[in-house]
Amino acid sequence: MVGRLSTYEGPAEEVDRVRDGFERLTDELRTMNGFEDAYLLVDRDSGEAMTLTIWDNEAAAESSADRAKEMREEVASAAQAGIKSVRNYEIALRVPRLTDS
Repeated sequence: MVGRLSTYEGPAEEVDRVRDGFERLTDELRTMNGFEDAYLLVDRDSGEAMTLTIWDNEAAAESSADRAKEMREEVASAAQAGIKSVRNYEIALRVPRLTDS
C-alpha cells in the first residue's frame, strides 16, 4: 500500500473550509481506482492541515496523481491556503485496532 501525504497552510479561521472542500470531493475520491481510505488532520490554532490518502499500490497512487493535484488545488484555493508539500510513502506497517471478541 501507498500513502500520499499532502500538507496545507492557511489562515486558522479558514480551516473549516479545508474540511468542507475535502468533504465535497469524497464521493469522487471513493470511486478512484485503487483508493482505500482517507484522513484529514487539522490544527485549528495554526491553520495547518494534512490529508492522507491510502492507495492499493504505487500504480493506483500514480494513476490518481493528476486528478488529486486538481482536487488539492480546489480545496486550498477555497480556504485561502497554500499547498506546502505532497509526498508518497510506502506503508511499511499497519496496526489495526483489536476487534471485540
